[in-house]
Amino acid sequence: MAVTANALPLFGRVLQVVRKQLRAAVAPGAPIKLLSLGYIDFVVSKDDVERVFGAQVAEVVGIRADSQTIAAWHRSQSSVIDADALFRALGFEPHYLDIAVIRGGEIVQDLNEPLAPELVGAFDVVIDSGTLEHCFNIAQAVANVAMAVRVGGIVHHGNPMVMINHGFYNFSPAFYHDFYRANGFEMLDMYAVEQPPGEVRLTRLDGVQRIKFRDPIEKIIQVIARKIEDTPTRWPTQTKYVQNPNLSA
Repeated sequence: MAVTANALPLFGRVLQVVRKQLRAAVAPGAPIKLLSLGYIDFVVSKDDVERVFGAQVAEVVGIRADSQTIAAWHRSQSSVIDADALFRALGFEPHYLDIAVIRGGEIVQDLNEPLAPELVGAFDVVIDSGTLEHCFNIAQAVANVAMAVRVGGIVHHGNPMVMINHGFYNFSPAFYHDFYRANGFEMLDMYAVEQPPGEVRLTRLDGVQRIKFRDPIEKIIQVIARKIEDTPTRWPTQTKYVQNPNLSA
């Protein structure tokens, strides 16, 4: 998965919210233990990093040795920043989970299967920048995400809302709204990201009401939720049917 120069400010916004929410829950000076689903390829320049995160952060991040190979895979001419150095410069202790070792050092876990016991409640924040849609066993995969974060921790998703054949699934706001509310979380933020030529548009999303867009531009849904209690995994009924069991689609 890749974060490009256009998407970097949005990713920075997410990390800012995460750090703000966790400030009181993490000991002063202690790193925030972060689990990224997949290694994130930051396909950006050091100038892009400086514009979003400042000169101090840009000074300590480097270009990956395999930058050209990774950039070519993403069909980009840009450099690829070392994700580890970027996360650490921002106060995070990064860990990466994937189905195989892709960039080096990943925790190997198939999210279609139950989460390894040692990963349950082990992280302050779980970042999903485009993995959930590639997991066929979607209920198990999202349950794994919820279980991996400790009470007080944060989950972030950035998944396709309208993106045909990118993965197995496109997601409705109701999916996150109802699952996380049923499983001991509170929703902090949820919006649609559109990137028509020359601009980026954010649209606040509701977890229950129907939403109609005016154009077919690809859209990503961004979600931030905080875990407020440990609960056994529950499979939710969609809110509109809970509110009115006789309601037709």
